[in-house]
Amino acid sequence: MSLGLWLRSLALVREPWYDEYYSLVESSTSLQTLREGDQPPLYFFLLALARAQDSVWEARVFTLLISAVFLVCLLLFLRKFGHQGALLACLVGATAPMLTRYGVEIRAYGLLVLLSLVVVQLTDYLRKKPDSPPAFLALLVTLIAASWTHAVGVFLAPAAVGIWRLGSRGSKPQYFRWISLLFVPVMATGTWLLYYRLDKKHRYGWIPELSWDKSTAELFKFVTGSGGIPSFSSPCGDSIQPAVTASLALFTLAIGVAAWKGREGRLYLWGVGLYLAQMVFVSAVYEGIILGRTLLPMFGFLLFFFAASFESIQERRIRLLVGALVVTFSLLSVWRWVACDAAHSPEPWNQVATVLKENATDSDIILAEYRIHPIPLFHLPEFKGEMDFYMGPGDVDVQDTDPDKVVYLLAFAQSNRRGNEELYARFAELRDGAILYKDRLATLWRYEVERQSSK
Repeated sequence: MSLGLWLRSLALVREPWYDEYYSLVESSTSLQTLREGDQPPLYFFLLALARAQDSVWEARVFTLLISAVFLVCLLLFLRKFGHQGALLACLVGATAPMLTRYGVEIRAYGLLVLLSLVVVQLTDYLRKKPDSPPAFLALLVTLIAASWTHAVGVFLAPAAVGIWRLGSRGSKPQYFRWISLLFVPVMATGTWLLYYRLDKKHRYGWIPELSWDKSTAELFKFVTGSGGIPSFSSPCGDSIQPAVTASLALFTLAIGVAAWKGREGRLYLWGVGLYLAQMVFVSAVYEGIILGRTLLPMFGFLLFFFAASFESIQERRIRLLVGALVVTFSLLSVWRWVACDAAHSPEPWNQVATVLKENATDSDIILAEYRIHPIPLFHLPEFKGEMDFYMGPGDVDVQDTDPDKVVYLLAFAQSNRRGNEELYARFAELRDGAILYKDRLATLWRYEVERQSSK
């Protein structure tokens, strides 16, 4: 637990990236405000309830507290299998790169992983005591909470029902309860899920289409925290690539040996398979949703698998082998996180935001692309001037801007480059302009008041 919290705390001062800024500006305790967003509201509601959305530090500490609860629950839930198996699984939970990263990011995934762990624990309890109404109600509420934390939380219900059914052979079937578990979480998020995914695809298309190469890369990312060997990138450069390859091999081999010799843990691999199968099905028939982070709920089943499998292995040398593989994987993960990833932000937005904050006054106009609207909203909360957002370069009516006010134009660098160039040219016809800041993320222009000849 101490190791896991220490690793996550190293990223407390890391610069936020876009998705974290989105969490900060979208968090609210107002149901009307949450209803206008395009993501499930639970994490944003809790973040605002803790009054942590106005500070990056406080928001990260809030997520770190969720990680602390996750690590405590992990140890409490898994000790029933045996102390050595519980500690080994806890080591994975404390050091796995994706769990470490999202255990401190200002996003909903840390809460989602915690809920997935609770789902597996309650399902395990109900397999042995199916006539427990409090446990069943708790599982139902947890599944609904997961579906209101992230869209992929709805896939936990079929996975939970699957391991309950497979692990209850010889017991009285619980058809009504199984159907209830499948029906209610789906209804809790079904209509919203369709809106969210269709809306995202229409506007941004950021989720990759299903393909073997991309899906494999995302599975690599789920294990190693990077995009896999084919699309590898790291702030430490290519020198870290052998460690990524070794991490993937160690983790895969540990699962294989544990599944081969540890019979008691195989049931939980069915949970992993059922969750992943749903992801593949939706990606094949509707839209690609397989990302390293959307696979994170599988860790709830995997950690139970490691603990149960290890304790059921009879041969001492096999136990030593599995233990050595897991410990080596954890050591490599710790080294990579401390040396390279803890302080690395995938999108350093602070620079352009600082330039904008230093130059813009309340008598000016800020015109920003909607795709990056959280950046100016968070960094300029007291700005009293005019702040507008546009969907695309073609949506901006340059002549409609106040000719007597300075305009700051913040454009997303990954948008249509030709469209942005045309927008700059339209402004240049009326105003003198200069680039204040430019990098791979954004371009910030300052356009002076309109020239007299243009009025």
